[in-house]
Amino acid sequence: RDVKVSYLKALQGYLWLAGYESGEIKAPLFPDVSLSMRAWHDAGIKLIIYSSGSVPAQKLLFGHTNAQPPNLIPIISDWFDTVNAGMKMESSSYTSILSRYPDTQPQEWLFLSDNVDEVTAARAAGMHSLVVVRPGNAPLPECHVGEGQAVRTFEGLAVDLAKCGIQTNDGQLPIVVGAIDGVGTKLLIAQKMGKHDTVGIDLVAMNVNDLVVQGARPLMFLDYYGCSKLDLSTAASFVEGVAAGCIDAGCTLVGGETAEMPGMYQKDDYDAAGCAVGVMTGRHRLPRTQDMAQGDVLLGLSSSGVHSNGFSLVRKIVEREGLQYSDQAPWDQGRSVGENLLTPTRIYVKSLRGVVEKGLVKGLAHITGGGLIDNVPRMLPDELAAEIDLTSWQVPAVFKWLKISGNVEALQMCRTFNMGI
Repeated sequence: RDVKVSYLKALQGYLWLAGYESGEIKAPLFPDVSLSMRAWHDAGIKLIIYSSGSVPAQKLLFGHTNAQPPNLIPIISDWFDTVNAGMKMESSSYTSILSRYPDTQPQEWLFLSDNVDEVTAARAAGMHSLVVVRPGNAPLPECHVGEGQAVRTFEGLAVDLAKCGIQTNDGQLPIVVGAIDGVGTKLLIAQKMGKHDTVGIDLVAMNVNDLVVQGARPLMFLDYYGCSKLDLSTAASFVEGVAAGCIDAGCTLVGGETAEMPGMYQKDDYDAAGCAVGVMTGRHRLPRTQDMAQGDVLLGLSSSGVHSNGFSLVRKIVEREGLQYSDQAPWDQGRSVGENLLTPTRIYVKSLRGVVEKGLVKGLAHITGGGLIDNVPRMLPDELAAEIDLTSWQVPAVFKWLKISGNVEALQMCRTFNMGI
């Protein structure tokens, strides 16, 4: 029985402490909770926790969740419990919380709870309030589950936030952005090498990098894995790579689909695709072509190698040179051809998030299919062009080898590969 007594709730936090710190306990959140909380935070909306559990217990819970990343404390602005605010079923408690934020009108608040009496008390204090209906909750009176009175997921709350008058720092609601992509024929090298985790990272990278260049922060990722007959070891290794990529990108792997199609694929073949969903606000949207001008500086972030495009040409050159993927790479004395080529695509989320949020960049280009020649102009206005000098950085050895061994013209190299950028 959940007894709403302050000293028992404080004791609860102490009892949980060792379990959370050891990793034995993780707070189970519905998948939409952390995604929505991060989206609201990124949109400039303050998140405040008010619980009958003590503040220390609240921080243990939100600091050790099953989400990725698991710590949600940095995105939470304030904490209230029965000690510093009062009992949750009394309207005076909500009035007390409102008094701490005199610049925010009561109608600009949105209070969410699975307890009808708490929602009623918050409404009495002037807050907009909604009942949250989740699996396993006690049944609610019919009058509270009608249209506009209850929500079953946080994902659809943008409409309710707009009705409440809650806006982002630039007066706009979050903009949802999506990307979908695959890894391409790099998968064939992974299959020949029997190494499948790195291409899982590639799959995430190809999608989240496409979000970043639009000014968006990745929130969640879904993957598709198609094969002739499912090999559990291969699939598990691939998904481990996807999970590692999601952690690096700071997004949550929320689901996926596996399909066995014997007539479509050969025995050990598989294909993969992914979809990433992110969020941004209007002030972060890129490119800002109206702000670009002659004389602006073009900066390049280094790539980790070939990344995930141009591999049909790469495989053709390797075959023409009579190399096996297990042979030592002529351009890399420490690794085999396959090991070097399977270097995962760099994920640029952490490198770019800060400068995007501070408005320090006017445009970004993800150098994938089409290389430098086709991708850089996409971020520029029609009246501007980019001047790129290939001697201004050290082009990685793999590209030099591909150019010479494949007798590929410089222009075609720049139209196919990232050339180290």
